[in-house]
Amino acid sequence: MKHVILFFLVAGWWASAAGQSDSLESKVLRLLEVSGAENQFVSSAMNMIAMQESQPAFAQIPAAWWEKFKDRVRNEGWDSIAPSLADIYLQNYTEAEIDYLIAYHSHPLTQAIMAKLPVIQQQSMEVGQAWGERIARELQDQLTTDPEGN
Repeated sequence: MKHVILFFLVAGWWASAAGQSDSLESKVLRLLEVSGAENQFVSSAMNMIAMQESQPAFAQIPAAWWEKFKDRVRNEGWDSIAPSLADIYLQNYTEAEIDYLIAYHSHPLTQAIMAKLPVIQQQSMEVGQAWGERIARELQDQLTTDPEGN
């Protein structure tokens, strides 16, 4: 009889823990949704692809290939990466933190700020690229005028 009671206690505890896990996982998926993670992922990927497209090293890649690649990122990218991202959130955030982040990202002001991030990211990447090109030119000039680095 003790074994039967113990079995039901353990089974009840396990079912409760599994239910909490499902609940927490659904909260993480909700957090990814309200935080705009999918749009941020696609926007960042498109920005990186655009930067690669503009590089001379990739000039020989046909435009049709780039379009096919972008379509794949838009259509398959998020669905293939979201489960791994959800696992990262589950490993690093407590349920209370996830609840807070859901509330934060659900706020209209936060949503307005997040809607502006793709433009800010694009402009920031352009500034970083211009800076890198300027530094590369300066280093090239220094190599030309002082090849020994004195």
